[in-house]
Amino acid sequence: MTDAYLCGSIALLFCVVGIFLLRVSWRRQRRLLVLAGWVLVALAAAAWSLAVGVEYGVSYTAMALSVVAWLLVAGNRERQAAKPDSAAIDAATLPATSAAHKLGTFLAAGPLAAIASLLACALLVGAVFPVDERGNGLVLTAFVFPLVWAATAVWVCAVDRLLRPVGILLAIAVVASVGLMP
Repeated sequence: MTDAYLCGSIALLFCVVGIFLLRVSWRRQRRLLVLAGWVLVALAAAAWSLAVGVEYGVSYTAMALSVVAWLLVAGNRERQAAKPDSAAIDAATLPATSAAHKLGTFLAAGPLAAIASLLACALLVGAVFPVDERGNGLVLTAFVFPLVWAATAVWVCAVDRLLRPVGILLAIAVVASVGLMP
């Protein structure tokens, strides 16, 4: 058990130093620092994979990279008080949206996009993978579904009129539901 902790500690150190080198290279435009940063990130993934296995090691590396990068961003934030003139926003420059439009956007980007994305991914698994390999397809769906849902939600939030995205998402949900029926 101590070997796993040692490998995990080394991997965490590699993540911190790698992200720090990437941050420094971004400011100074040094290619060698970029290469060194990414090599350390790869070594962190390898160290965590040795400690807990590849399936967890890559996940731990991704989580650690996110947390370390978030901490660097939080540590580098500007600590200036807002100026009274710059804080005032002219109401005429803001988009005029009603409460109904906001609620519709929330419902379309949330539950409707989730249902349509999940049904489309499930239909894809049923169409692409044979019956004896559906387990692999479901694992693929578990990774693809959040990406499809996120992209769909961004699309719905980016449009001004909700009628077209809602119609398309409803059509995808209906077609996928019909396609999934036995």
